[in-house]
Amino acid sequence: MSEQTATTPAELRAFVVDHVARTTGVPAADVDAAQPIAALGVDSVHAIDLVVACERFLGRPVPDDLLWRALSIDAMVEQLTAGPRG
Repeated sequence: MSEQTATTPAELRAFVVDHVARTTGVPAADVDAAQPIAALGVDSVHAIDLVVACERFLGRPVPDDLLWRALSIDAMVEQLTAGPRG
């Protein structure tokens, strides 16, 4: 099995925007990644579903509370693609 290549911020942002659009029924073009997560119609159930989807997409664990700490898709993407923290 080959190593998984690193996901770019743009790839992760596109994945998350698409997931939020499908989950909330809003067209992807209308999902503003800079807006607060709650303003996009994402509730706690959607947030957990998104975390699980991101774990599958990235191939690694994602903190359950990341969306609420990050507050926006852009902030979440930044945290998930920033690399390991010491």
